[in-house]
Amino acid sequence: MGHTLVTRFDEAGYERFRWIVGAFPANKIPYGRDCDREAANRILKHHVTVFHWGKARDGYYLKRLEDFRFQPCRLAVTGAAVMPGEENSLLLYLKVKPAEGFPEMVTGLEKVIQAPTTDFLHITLAVSKDHGEILALNRRMQETVKFPFLINVTGLDLYHIWKPTSYVRCYQ
Repeated sequence: MGHTLVTRFDEAGYERFRWIVGAFPANKIPYGRDCDREAANRILKHHVTVFHWGKARDGYYLKRLEDFRFQPCRLAVTGAAVMPGEENSLLLYLKVKPAEGFPEMVTGLEKVIQAPTTDFLHITLAVSKDHGEILALNRRMQETVKFPFLINVTGLDLYHIWKPTSYVRCYQ
């Protein structure tokens, strides 16, 4: 993979994710990604992936993104769910819907990059092969988190993915 473009949230959003996950040692990077999961987990904050592309298209998309102008927007977090992942793992994620300004921001991005963006909006909270831990965290969330809630998107962060994962820049 070449690069990924992901949401940046305000500090209140990140605080909320830390509270939701609690003391669970959550790695949010799915298995089956040709990367060092622990290193990538340390670098990438909780996010919604908006767009990603392979190394062969790096020059094209990086050049196109020079013309992108980000506008702050919001997302609605509507609930939590669990789905199967690679290598017999489970993913716990937050379901997300576009809110104030997000559809317009995505439309602007798609015009600049001349390609569709990601259509499965979600925030991965935890990935583990220990199904019991993921299911317990999901139960705790269902009992303690009040859905829906809004989160502020303050920018889009660009990361080089995967070997090694590194932060490139923020579009704000």
